[in-house]
Amino acid sequence: MLSSLTYLSDTQDNDDQSMDPDVVNTGSQPSELLTVTQFPDASKSESVVAGRKLQSSWKSKYPWINYCSSTCKVFCEVCQKCDELNLFTFSHRRDDAFTVIGYDNWKNALAKFSKHESSKSHQEAVLKVANATSGTNVAGQLSRSVDRERDVARSALMCIVSTLHYLCKQGLAVRGHTECTGNFENLLKLRAADSASLKSWVDRSSYKWLSPAIQNEIIQDMALSLLRSIIQARYL
Repeated sequence: MLSSLTYLSDTQDNDDQSMDPDVVNTGSQPSELLTVTQFPDASKSESVVAGRKLQSSWKSKYPWINYCSSTCKVFCEVCQKCDELNLFTFSHRRDDAFTVIGYDNWKNALAKFSKHESSKSHQEAVLKVANATSGTNVAGQLSRSVDRERDVARSALMCIVSTLHYLCKQGLAVRGHTECTGNFENLLKLRAADSASLKSWVDRSSYKWLSPAIQNEIIQDMALSLLRSIIQARYL
């Protein structure tokens, strides 16, 4: 076993290689992961270029990295655990460089570590592994979150419809010279002052169902509903 990691020269990169140039596929799963105290001694590393070597101090900044002595590469312990538990939502989101293949380009290591730590795949792994180890049902959490969003949307839509219904029943103009001066906009803001859920919906930046086209469509639906009720009352 080599006592230190050797530097992979940039001249060995193949221009026709389709994978990440910072990664070499060993074709095997990582094993024998070492703790920070078992990292190769940077002071004894025999690098081709000075400074391009694995540093044990990196472990304190990125605690998720683990060194594999058999492949002389580092892996992400959290992402490996998430992959082992089959928790990744989509396989293409997994970062193979730190999950299956391993990483050993020490020249760009810190930049690569930082990029991986901020990636969506790593953040997903951190959340799902934490929930799995604590016994939290991730699917249940996501389902409850979707249910809450659906309830808020339904409540907001009912407020929008009832506001338009009131204005039409009273024969009041829905819109003014501008959207900010219209009766609909101001009445909805007034109602939002007494409803936190409606206020959060009105303050959204998109998909609020408040555009003039949506207003006209809702008014038309209410008119057709009223017409149907009149016909049914007269002929049925």
